[in-house]
Amino acid sequence: YEILVSAIDNAGNETTATLNIKVIEDTVAPIIYDYQNWVVYKGKQEPNYLYRVYAWDEVDGYTDIVIESSTVNTNQVGLYEVVLSSTDESGNVATVTFTVEIILDTEAPVISYYGNLKILVGNPVPDYAKWASCNDNADGYVPVSVKSSNVDNTVPGDYTMVLSAVDSSGNEGTLSITVKVYIDTTPPEFLG
Repeated sequence: YEILVSAIDNAGNETTATLNIKVIEDTVAPIIYDYQNWVVYKGKQEPNYLYRVYAWDEVDGYTDIVIESSTVNTNQVGLYEVVLSSTDESGNVATVTFTVEIILDTEAPVISYYGNLKILVGNPVPDYAKWASCNDNADGYVPVSVKSSNVDNTVPGDYTMVLSAVDSSGNEGTLSITVKVYIDTTPPEFLG
């Protein structure tokens, strides 16, 4: 195409030029960036596959991305495919495929314990589980309970208590702690 342009200054001088415009067709699809393969524990919620993923087109800039297809079943162990696509304003389509592997959680929760493990003879046995914390690789926080205890608060000595935490996949983590039952041997002090 030819376009004639002109410019006139304040003194009435005029200049003209002919511009040749060549219209080219956009035939290049956008590029999809930052997609990744995923590993998800069986029974867990599907992640946001579009998180941090973007598409860039050299003519249109950022373009929308959609999940074109997905065969993922989070309740069945296996390897699945997800296809993403992005279409620019000229109709050029980009697609990428990545995998989602659904695996069993076979790792037990890990219990950590904080607190005093001594009680005075005759005092009630405290709920030691409330001073424990537990983190699981798939579930995050998991509650802790006392699984077993041979603590006798009437007889001085060292006793074993077992704490337990079970995640949603049935994996159990345990921690054995020693509880010392002691006699107060410190005489009273007069203040005055």
